[in-house]
Amino acid sequence: MKQPPTYEMYGLNWRRDISPIQVEIYCIHQGADWLAKQGRTLFQHYRALQSLLWGGYDHHDWSDLILRSILDERITTVLGPKDAAKTNSMARFALTDYLCFPRETLILMSSTDIRGLELRVWGEIKALYEVVKEVWPDAP
Repeated sequence: MKQPPTYEMYGLNWRRDISPIQVEIYCIHQGADWLAKQGRTLFQHYRALQSLLWGGYDHHDWSDLILRSILDERITTVLGPKDAAKTNSMARFALTDYLCFPRETLILMSSTDIRGLELRVWGEIKALYEVVKEVWPDAP
């Protein structure tokens, strides 16, 4: 029987029917210890997955600091001025984590009032999810 064609990513061979999104999720599932043995980190894979899901997303020092803090610390609080990417960074992480662990994700987010929570936080998550479904129709 002929073997399906493969491609190489992170020093491993993957079947062509496994997308780079699924590769990133697989690596995230393996955990920090496994990744450290490979010379990589959860941060690198979460960031790569976000880039695949939201192609034109502009990572910057502030969003990277937020993502690193979330992954490295048990509790993360994000404070900053208006338009500092607080809501967007948190929404991206929440949705990325949900896509990796749809039955295990629990994240507490808050806003100044219930209206802001619905419009900004939940609204951002819904908008990001619509983009994900275009890029990855099989997303949970």
